[in-house]
Amino acid sequence: STAGDAAFIAQLDGDGNAQWGDFISGTGRNFSRGSVIDKEGNLYFCGSFQQSFKRDNGELISKGDQDIFLARYYNCPDEKLEFGGDKVLCPGNLLELTVQNKYKTITWMDSLLNLSYYEIKQPGKYWASIVNKKGCKYSDTLSIVKAIKPLYSLGRDTSVLVIDTIKLKAPIVYQNYQWMDGSSTPLFIATAKESKVSTKNYWISFTDTLNCVWSDTIAISYKDVPDIA
Repeated sequence: STAGDAAFIAQLDGDGNAQWGDFISGTGRNFSRGSVIDKEGNLYFCGSFQQSFKRDNGELISKGDQDIFLARYYNCPDEKLEFGGDKVLCPGNLLELTVQNKYKTITWMDSLLNLSYYEIKQPGKYWASIVNKKGCKYSDTLSIVKAIKPLYSLGRDTSVLVIDTIKLKAPIVYQNYQWMDGSSTPLFIATAKESKVSTKNYWISFTDTLNCVWSDTIAISYKDVPDIA
């Protein structure tokens, strides 16, 4: 679609496959002097033209024997970097952030790791950027918050007589209950072993809806029954 020579540009991926192409044409001779792509995916294409320069529905007329042109293309689709993984960090745990493993380069927190995952152990803001095979760059920031401990307690440390029992209860809204003796029901009956004077620590761990594991402890002192005169 040109009366003379056309300036042509093509973009290839890392495997040599054509991704995209375009040309500059007119009534005269048109030449390209080179092209470059920047880190944001903008493609710059420069050269010269004679007589007229046509682009889309417009036409420019050369002011002399030759004029130069500089074309800027943005050949990147409207895409968004999407994170995977939880957004809440459980105390004492590692949290794995992920992106799709389909990009040419993956940068986490300004470090070129080229890994589709990134492990964190502190709440805060984290960011990643990717460059796809077309040279398009996308980035995004993610805020990770610390999980809030449930409003639950076994109660304050206390003391009872060796003949007494205490019912220790866990809320039934949680899951994976585990008491210090290995039992896994929400209710535990605390008693003095062989009715002897002693102090014993009781603890429970449970898992909430975010898969965070929480625990609580209570100390119970068992006292002897006083003599009645």
